[in-house]
Amino acid sequence: MLYKYPVLAKGVFELMVRLFARKRTLLENLQKIQMLEMPKSIRALQQITEYSAELKNYIIDADLWLNSANAKSI
Repeated sequence: MLYKYPVLAKGVFELMVRLFARKRTLLENLQKIQMLEMPKSIRALQQITEYSAELKNYIIDADLWLNSANAKSI
């Protein structure tokens, strides 16, 4: 059903991009925060770095899906 209605597919992908953009902004801001040198804060920073890399991969995937959906709807 999703692929039969290009308008619906476009709306879904736009929502996904907005979600990823919010998460990306949050992670970028968290990376700029100065943390204390404690084992717990170091682990938190490592986790944020991992999430950031994962999010970049999701953004690339979402861009590929959006471009594919746009090409099919034209």
